[in-house]
Amino acid sequence: MASKPRHEYDTIIIGAGISGLACASRLYEHNYYKQKGKLLVLEARDRIGGRIAAVDVLGNRLDTGANWIHGVGTDEKPNPLVSILPHKRYRELSGTVVFGRKTGRAGGDGGAGCDTRETPDGWVKVRHVEPESTNSDQAGDLIVPSEVAGPLSGALWQMLGSLHETAIRTSPKKAKATTMLDAVVHDPGRKEMYATIPKAHHGSLDGMPQTIEGIEAAPLVAQSAEHLEDQPSMSLAEYALDDFEGDQVFLQDGYTAVVHEVARQIATDGIIQTGIKVEQIRWDEDPIRVVTDSGIFTAKQLVCSLPLGVLKHEQKTTNVSNPLFLPRLPEAKTKAMSSLGYGTLDKIFMVYDNPWWNHGPYLDILKKGLVGSTTVAAQTNSDGDIEGLDTLTGFTDELSGIA
Repeated sequence: MASKPRHEYDTIIIGAGISGLACASRLYEHNYYKQKGKLLVLEARDRIGGRIAAVDVLGNRLDTGANWIHGVGTDEKPNPLVSILPHKRYRELSGTVVFGRKTGRAGGDGGAGCDTRETPDGWVKVRHVEPESTNSDQAGDLIVPSEVAGPLSGALWQMLGSLHETAIRTSPKKAKATTMLDAVVHDPGRKEMYATIPKAHHGSLDGMPQTIEGIEAAPLVAQSAEHLEDQPSMSLAEYALDDFEGDQVFLQDGYTAVVHEVARQIATDGIIQTGIKVEQIRWDEDPIRVVTDSGIFTAKQLVCSLPLGVLKHEQKTTNVSNPLFLPRLPEAKTKAMSSLGYGTLDKIFMVYDNPWWNHGPYLDILKKGLVGSTTVAAQTNSDGDIEGLDTLTGFTDELSGIA
């Protein structure tokens, strides 16, 4: 059998996701790495970007992965993504309609809708509290009126900010042992919300923490990122990390614009090779030997930016006679990979042949709950149709979360 061709480099980066591309582009700023044969990025897929991707549906781009910037930052602390894309178009989220539960759950005590008890093993048991009967017409309406929906939506972001303040005041040990559910239920800011939101809408308020589950893609009832294998979770400790302030914005050219901007120079200069699958990494050799389906690559140093899920899968399913890493990685690294978790957020796209929500009777219904940075009148065109309706938010007790 003919031996596979060899390719020699100073530094090889495995994986052309955003972390691998960011690493390569930073190295490429130095003249040393601009020399031929010094730097290479290997990617198994036929495209770059990893989990930042998009598909074309009927001429429209849909971001299948990341699709908005969580805070553009401030002048004192700007979000680096914004400085990367100064020439790209983005706009603030504006125009939201909030849907409530069909039957309001009357609370009033700041912890309505659920009863929590911690078990000896540290888990939080959640008992559902049946809704009280109500004759309020408002409580039976699925559209939360804009004058209520505004404070309701704002309360969510206030609560996230409050959790951050609580986390940095709490000892790391205690924060790590506090589930997000427990932190949310006992959050002072959340309790204050019940005094400002009409009682008929307390049921929707109870369901708001589900939004945190969606943002974090992890259950509120589990503990910290150091958990039992295959049980992703998030504790109060994670909220001690600083976040970026400022507007939440959509990238009008798609989030893949970030990928292509970061990779622009290294892609132009041929530093990235796609469609090359790494079969084995002999990291104890000098130089390091990377065996792929397209030949053997050697490097003085190697950066592995494979996703955590890929590494965990490799740990479980590796053929004993042909592992990805040879020799196997040190116990400290394998233990870290096993104990770190990640969640899964599924995105479902529904494509319609016409925007039926811009016409009656739906339009009149949606207008009742339209919340945004501008008035309802300013968000409608000459035909009375809503322009800039970005999000429809619903709170329910039928999904995982508080209930």
